[in-house]
Amino acid sequence: MLYLALMTLLLFTSSLEREVDRTVDEYLSQLDLDSIRYVVVVANRELQGAAVLHWVEAGKDSAVFFFDRELLLQLSKQERRVLIAHEVGHLAPQCQWGGSRIFRELCADRIASQFVPREDVAAMLAKSILMFPYYPAREEFMLRLAMIQEKRRISEEIEPTIARSSELPAQDAWIDCA
Repeated sequence: MLYLALMTLLLFTSSLEREVDRTVDEYLSQLDLDSIRYVVVVANRELQGAAVLHWVEAGKDSAVFFFDRELLLQLSKQERRVLIAHEVGHLAPQCQWGGSRIFRELCADRIASQFVPREDVAAMLAKSILMFPYYPAREEFMLRLAMIQEKRRISEEIEPTIARSSELPAQDAWIDCA
């Protein structure tokens, strides 16, 4: 019985790693970045999240994607796709030159929205806020979530939360945030 349980865990783990590898490959291809040499590392609890390490050596791009196995097992397949899309998004050329971390994170979110619905990216950020309540960059997650929701509001032409000064009476010519 123990043998059967271990084999099931091993097969599931292998299929999980194959799923992650195939998804990384799919997204890199969609970004025309299939020339990047990459390795996917799915490890136990050392990471508590996901990360990508990128470098250029002798004119060739290389990357290592790190994913926490326990985290991947807690996520649905669609949530895993969002997480992978975000990490791959960091390799997009437009996300490479920004100096600040928040710019790079917002850029990776925007790229992820090309692969998965924006609502799924927002839902994953909201879930991250709940999953990692003591994470030092929690405020960053909240800002990123707000930015995605605002972009959705703008693209869907939902009623604005900020009034245009030209729409206000002359005596009330100020802007109010809801």
